[in-house]
This record gives sequence, C-alpha cells and structure tokens, in this order.
Amino acid sequence: MPQSLAEALAAVFSTSAQVPFSARLVGFTKALIPQTRAWVITLDAEGQPDAHPAGDVPDAGMTLAKQALSPEANPVLTEATFMAAKIALDTGQDAALVVELRGEGQAARALAHERLTLLARLSIATYRSETVDLLQNLLRFFAELAQSAGTQGPDLQSLSDMMAAFFSAEYAAVARFDGQKVHDLHISGQAQMGKGARVATELKSSMAETARLRLCEQTRAFTAEPGQQDGLVMHLAAPRRNASMLPFLAASAGKLAPHAARHGVNWRAWARRSALVGVLCGVAFVPIPDGVSLPATVAAVSHRIVTSPLDAPLAGLDVRAGDRVIAGETVLGRFDTRALDLELIAAQASYSRALLDRERARAGRLAADLRTAELEAERVLADIALLEARKETAVLMAPISGLVIGDGLGDMTGALMRRGDLVLEIADPSAMELDVLVPQSQVAKVGLGQAGAFRPDFDPSLRFDTQVVSISPAAPSGQRAPLFPAQASLSDAAVDTLRPGMTGVVALDRMWRPIWQVVGRGLRDWVLLRLWV
Repeated sequence: MPQSLAEALAAVFSTSAQVPFSARLVGFTKALIPQTRAWVITLDAEGQPDAHPAGDVPDAGMTLAKQALSPEANPVLTEATFMAAKIALDTGQDAALVVELRGEGQAARALAHERLTLLARLSIATYRSETVDLLQNLLRFFAELAQSAGTQGPDLQSLSDMMAAFFSAEYAAVARFDGQKVHDLHISGQAQMGKGARVATELKSSMAETARLRLCEQTRAFTAEPGQQDGLVMHLAAPRRNASMLPFLAASAGKLAPHAARHGVNWRAWARRSALVGVLCGVAFVPIPDGVSLPATVAAVSHRIVTSPLDAPLAGLDVRAGDRVIAGETVLGRFDTRALDLELIAAQASYSRALLDRERARAGRLAADLRTAELEAERVLADIALLEARKETAVLMAPISGLVIGDGLGDMTGALMRRGDLVLEIADPSAMELDVLVPQSQVAKVGLGQAGAFRPDFDPSLRFDTQVVSISPAAPSGQRAPLFPAQASLSDAAVDTLRPGMTGVVALDRMWRPIWQVVGRGLRDWVLLRLWV
C-alpha cells in the first residue's frame, strides 16, 4: 500500500495498473479530498456526456463539466457545491473531473481547489500529446480567423497578429490588393500605432510582386476567390514554426478576399463546371490496383564457392563464365605443380638416405641409431604422402553440377593463388529464388506467403509466378534509407529462362480500391509525416 502522497500519485498514474485510470482517479480524489463525491465525465462525438462511475450525476455537476471542457474555460471551475477541472485521460482524450463538496468553510474549498489543480496538471503533463495540442491550437486558430471576418469585413490587424503568434514570426504583414497596387497594409503588433504609412517601400513592392505572380509559398502568399484579380497578400518574416502551413492558411482565408463587382450569372459556365465536378467525382470511384512493386535479383538456391586448395600459381582454367559443369566429372582448372614436384623429389631423396642410414645402423647393431633411422624414414614417408595428396588437389574438379559464375576468369592464368583464395563460383540453376529489397514505407504491404509475379528487366513481357517465403526482421546497418531483405520463391518455369544475377521487378498481388481511397491514404501519410511531426 502507498505510504506517501508521491507513492499514491505514482500508483494512480501507473501504466501497468489493471484498474482503469478513471476508476483509480475517482478513488484517489475521494481519498485526497475528504467528504466528497467524484466523477470523471467525457463527451462523445455527438456531445453526449458519459460519467464514471455510472449513475445519476446532479444536473449542476453535469453543466459544470460541460463548461470545463470548453476551449475557453479556466483550469478549475467552481460553483456553490461543485468543482470541475479539465484533465487528460490515459488515452489522450479530454475529460472533466467533477467533485461535489460536502464540507463547509473556505478552507475546505481552498483545499479542494488546490488538489483538483494538482491532478489536472499531472494528468495533462502525463498524457497530453504535443501533436494533439498542435492540432487543437490550429483548429482554434482557424475558428478565430473565421470570427475575425465579420459582416463589416475582415479585421486585418487581428489576422496579422494571429499569424505572427501562430508562426512564431518576427512579424506578419497582411494587405489588400486591388489588381494594381497594395493598400490597407497591417503589420502585427502595430494596432493603433499608425505605422502603416511608414512601412518600407521594399515590403510594399515585394507584396505587390507576390500578388501579381499569385505566389503561394512558405513565407508569402496571395489569396483570392477563383477568377478574381483582387484579394489579400500575406507575408511572414522568419517564421520559426508551422512554416509549411501558410499555403493552407491562404486557401482558408480566401473567404476574406474583397469581392469584386459581380456581373450576371453565366449559367452555361456553371453548367460546365458542374459537369466537370460530376466527372471528377465519378473518376474518384474508379477502381485501380493498389499494390506494391519491388526491385529483385535472381539468385540460385544452392551455390558453391571454389577456393584454391594450395599455395601455387594457377596454370589455367578449363571453363568460362556461364559454362555448365557436372559434379565430379568436369575439370575446372589446374595449378602449376613444378614447385611441388621439386619438393617431392627432395622428399624421395631424403627417404632413400633414411633407408640407407637404417640399414647401416642395423648392420652395426646399434640399437639407438637404428630406432632413430626408422623414425626418420617414417617421417619422410609421411611427407611424401602429404605432397602427393597436395599434388592430386592441383586439379580442380566441379563439386556440384551447375553454371560457372565469375568475373575476369580469363585473366587469372598465371596468378599466384593462396590457399583459400576465391577462384570461381558454381550455381545450381535447377532451383532459383529472388532476393528482394523492401523499403520501410512498403513493409506493411508485404507478408509471408503473399503471391505475385516477377518480370525480368531483359524482357518485361515474361511473367513468372513467385511467393514471399521470408522477410528479415531488421534492416542492415549503415543504410541511408532502410531496406529490409526478403526472399521469394520462383516457379519451375523460370529455370530454363532466368540466370543468377538477373534483375527485375516483383509485383505482389494487388487489391482493387477506388482512386480516392488510394490517393487519400497517400495524402494522409504525407500530412502525418511532414506536418504533424
């Protein structure tokens, strides 16, 4: 059991507790503020309240909870017998913590206010996401922007002040453009200071250029209703955050543009536009294949590396890249054995001397010398056997049947090879697979057992069935853009056509989805990765 306030708070905000956070918070609030009843109240998408614990919540408490959840509310609201504080649940959702005070006196109310404030700040600091706060601030900003366009026209000074605050810019400038020149210029922080007339000529010229070219960039943008030459010009100086949002703001601020004189309605033009909109809506529901295409390389399932068995010059290779060889029958190449022959002749001479010394010792009946001569003869005989075995390995035989793989095999004749040096490779073409590289953005679309088709680069008209058999759980280190290796099997029909090392594209089986869904998903991912990070 917790022994202190800190331990009790840690238990309430623990991520490993089995009891729901709302129940823990209600119980802790009752213990922290004596003689009270407490509820955690949330609002669903339709604005209907949901209370925990479930039951009858007094109308006054429910009304105070709704007030606490409004954007303009103070952190803690009070009335005669109820207090409410805006908190954040462990899911990031806003909620209201409501308590009914049964104790009397200012001291009890002050204590309840202090502890509700503590719980609210702790919950927001623990569970509030910076992305959610940014989104809420952005929505509130546009709501204020819409309110600034009253019936008498937009408040450009308020607009420039809000832009400077939102973009954390040194200043924001907003002006009207009547099709020829800039006027009615407002700069953030200069309300009721009368400095608009003393703005540098360069700024006005730059804003006029923005309007004439109808630019829409991160630091300057022109917005107007379609077909209108007059509108609003917006400039930012050194924005420190949300700079990429200015084009979106310009599109939303189009309603603030001054309206030019309206002529009679061109019904024919409206009919053409309506028809175009209808066609675009129809096209948006046309199904298109939604799949993934990945680069792939043909590789042999079974291959063998042939290395040098001894330290000797390579006399020559009897095969070339692409030759087909048979295991145990095809001679791959030969090594120069002249050095081995000299060592073998020297060893045989040493063996003859050892035999002569043995016979001399035996004739002289010298037991110690006889044993030494016998041991020497046995050692030399073992050396001869080793040299003869090494000489036999000087002829390279194919270890497996397959195709010879290697670069520059013709240039290796006469090269001094060290034991273990690579000579060539042999790949078995009777079974081949694909080495596939999967970008991290496509990993979610690739699964084990997923079928598809492989089209080689040398003839894209060919098509071979394939199936994903393995996906690496981690990308190799040192890559600038992570690529996850995967393997896919190939049908038997590919054996007679494909060769190891060929490249192509694997197109995995696709689902048919409407255009709007495919494009919308890509736009959503771009917004989440570029604007909300």
